Amino acid sequence: MTVNKLIAITLTCTSLFAGNAFAHDDYQISCDTNITSNIAFSDNELVVQSTKQEDILFKANGTVFLDGTQVALTTDEQKLAQIYYKDVEAAIPMVVDITIEALKITNMALVEVFTGLLGEDNELPQELNIRINDIAKSVEEHVYQDPNSLTFNSAYLKDDIGLGDDLDQEIDEMKAEIISSVMGQMIVAIGKSMLNGDGDFSKLETRMENLGQDIEIKAEALAEGLKEKSIDLCDKIKTLDETETKLRKVDELRYLNTIHFNKNA
Repeated sequence: MTVNKLIAITLTCTSLFAGNAFAHDDYQISCDTNITSNIAFSDNELVVQSTKQEDILFKANGTVFLDGTQVALTTDEQKLAQIYYKDVEAAIPMVVDITIEALKITNMALVEVFTGLLGEDNELPQELNIRINDIAKSVEEHVYQDPNSLTFNSAYLKDDIGLGDDLDQEIDEMKAEIISSVMGQMIVAIGKSMLNGDGDFSKLETRMENLGQDIEIKAEALAEGLKEKSIDLCDKIKTLDETETKLRKVDELRYLNTIHFNKNA
């Protein structure tokens, strides 16, 4: 077996993890959203932290409190506060739906390809599957824990459930461990083949190529539905950003600047 052949097999393996089936951007919503402070929704009340760490409480009827003190609003301003409250409430299940679906797509793509390479009994893909499913379940349980009101706490989802940058790092670390295991098994298999005088690795290469294409097709089909859902969510986020801008004209709410919307190219 030539060095070039070994490199070709190695690239075929690693390309499975770099292809479109695993591209995070494929599952991202079609807008960039930056939430700069905590948003909490429970007991039919919305609490948003201002850039000055003030607690701004919105009630369904348009009443607003700043650190416990009611803010005097005109009729139009109260209507804006009602719209803001209702739009946040409407956005929560949309965010949950897209988040869980994106987790399922990631789970399917990663677990299927790793299982295909390592075998059904390997523990590493199973650990990844359990971790992602646990997060999806925790998100659902958090948001729908109260039958009378949605529950949403951005800090809790990120810090306690782990739905933040740490999750990406954790998955990357597990992927690196799995890739290392795959490469180790490949080297052992190649060594045995060389000892047996078998230098034909075309079957292994073909299997990897077919596996990558199969996963990519499945992931893209699932992601299409996700992209369509993201359009509605982006519209809602844009509206929320615009409403915040209008509400900041109220002097007491001048530091309300939590949601930032940018349309992706």
